[in-house]
Amino acid sequence: MAKLGSIILFALLVSIGCGDKQSTNQAVSSEVPPKELNADFVGVDIGWIVARTGKLFHTDSGGAEWRQLSTNISGTLKQVDFIDTKRGWAINDLGEVWQSNDGGGTWNRSAKFNIPTGRLLSIQFVDELHGWVLSNISIWRTEDGGINWDICDPITTNPQRIEALLFKSYFLNAEYGIVGAGSGAIYITHDGGKTWTAKRIASKEATIECVFLVDEHTGWAGGVPGDLYRTDDGCRTWRHQSLPTTIVEPVICSVYFIDKYEGWLAGFENESVKDNSGEFTLHTLDGGNEWQQSSTAPPEQYYHFIYFSDRSNGWALTRDDTDYSTAVYRTTDGGQTWQKSLSLD
Repeated sequence: MAKLGSIILFALLVSIGCGDKQSTNQAVSSEVPPKELNADFVGVDIGWIVARTGKLFHTDSGGAEWRQLSTNISGTLKQVDFIDTKRGWAINDLGEVWQSNDGGGTWNRSAKFNIPTGRLLSIQFVDELHGWVLSNISIWRTEDGGINWDICDPITTNPQRIEALLFKSYFLNAEYGIVGAGSGAIYITHDGGKTWTAKRIASKEATIECVFLVDEHTGWAGGVPGDLYRTDDGCRTWRHQSLPTTIVEPVICSVYFIDKYEGWLAGFENESVKDNSGEFTLHTLDGGNEWQQSSTAPPEQYYHFIYFSDRSNGWALTRDDTDYSTAVYRTTDGGQTWQKSLSLD
């Protein structure tokens, strides 16, 4: 348990990778603005954007028009996750979970977690009953739509005894999920989070900040440094996949596949070599063996989220840490061209 204590302390102090890792129970001052911009989409045209200020925006027209939703969520809204056009869940900076039945217009608080860092990283539901909330050191799961939550502990309960901070989770269904972590590790569950196994797929210096599963066999993981790994046997083994050599010291922030062959990847070049033009979006048609870099992606400092509802329609989120502006881009031709849909200062 002493090692876990050091991990908790590290979570309080460190800030790395594609998102800001600060934690607070109060609004962050304008001198140190938060960097997050989170999104969720249902189908081709419907989406929600959580701005770094906690404001919630909604579109049902594919981004042609956006409207701000006035929420009753206390604290600062951090992320939303919807399973359809009406039913969704949200987390804030107070360690609380909220639930909506009207597309985000009104919310009811369903839970509050007391965690040492005071910070929830993400929330995901795969249906109306099964959902998970992630922090740097814990996972909570619900099987009744958020009424009751049970804590999961992949860090200290995995038989491999690999202990690392948690950064990103992805659940394919109510049973199968993975969590990207520090020390080049991932955690895998096949029973909804009741039990976990661990595997180190990269060096101990690596942080796995993005994970994605397309089916029960195939998935991807990447992060800092910018190494991408693929599994074809349900996370038992992983193989390295190379990115274009024109990208120097990449940081992988987001990966999304619509099947085991076609997918997209977003990230940026490391600060040490970047001159405010080091962002990139990549596209593959062979499962990640070869990637093509988009030459038409708008110049932004960071691309940190990418999503496609089908092979034509997709979204990308960007941020610029020089002026703390953020933006949402939309493509209808598979990423060949991008149009700015929403700008947020």
